Amino acid sequence: MNSAQVPTIPRPEHLPPAPAGKGGWPWDVQLPVGERHPPDGSDWPRICVVTPSYNQGAFIEETIRSILLQAYPNLEYFVMDGGSTDNTIAVIQKYEPWLSGWVSEKDRGQAHAVNKGWSRSSGPILGWLNSDDLYTPGALYAVAEAWRRCGQPGMVYGDALSVDVHLRPRGRKEMQGYSLRTMLLGRCMPQPAVFISTDLFASIGPLDESLWYALDFEYFLRAWLHPMADSFCHIPQVLAYSRVHPDTKCSTGGARHVHENVTVLHDVWHKRMDTYHRSQEWRGTFAHALVRQAGKAARLKALRLAWAQFAEAWHWSPRTTFCSAPRFVANAMQKTQGR
Repeated sequence: MNSAQVPTIPRPEHLPPAPAGKGGWPWDVQLPVGERHPPDGSDWPRICVVTPSYNQGAFIEETIRSILLQAYPNLEYFVMDGGSTDNTIAVIQKYEPWLSGWVSEKDRGQAHAVNKGWSRSSGPILGWLNSDDLYTPGALYAVAEAWRRCGQPGMVYGDALSVDVHLRPRGRKEMQGYSLRTMLLGRCMPQPAVFISTDLFASIGPLDESLWYALDFEYFLRAWLHPMADSFCHIPQVLAYSRVHPDTKCSTGGARHVHENVTVLHDVWHKRMDTYHRSQEWRGTFAHALVRQAGKAARLKALRLAWAQFAEAWHWSPRTTFCSAPRFVANAMQKTQGR
């Protein structure tokens, strides 16, 4: 198919046929095409989505189709592959006519791949969808409408539905009332359902490529500590399906994930919170964050790390740590006896 034949807004019949036995979203569901222009006659904002990928051939086709079949008229979509050795490249090539660009080359990890894609953006809104996650039908229109309604905020974010490999629901992450404090207290943002403005990206910089597991946690902390956080806009609907399976980072990170989270917390405090949020109240919140990381380490049977973080939490706020002690000690003892 040459470029003149490629439809601006692909429909299911335009794309490669679904594999045998595949149906529903995002295989054969046809969304209605929205108005070519908003009511005021302006253009819909360009949304740039980047999919970092590496050996996710079992899932990436669903990811790609969930983006292309949004029926959104101003989409920019890049797939940044890290040199996959499975069938990922063959899948990407099937959809090449509808992509704004793609590469398959050795990179420095997921953060590097996202940064490379976002640096190619020519629009005001940036999204990042991993190669095993999906957008829900109509997600991009919802983001564009919220972005316009909220006065072009630094971030638009919605809820996400955790699903298994067959897209069966496991639980909904509702984000109403979210804040910096909520994040520090252990409720992470659902990364697939988060979109940031290019203005915020230019201000806080790229993802930290030294991080493997805590890259989104660190980035969103940076975002919520920025003055633009006052403009952030929540959409009370599910924007993405977040797949949970044995090979996801959240399932394989182990103690290294805890180490990275703790490193991020330390850096955030010393580089930002100690300057902008100097108060006993925030010290208590920070201690609570460390206790949560200690609890994660205990569940992983990394007891030395767990007790170290618990002791450090005591340094920041004895009162907060004391209130958390019974649950932490019980959890740690249970893991000790279960060795």
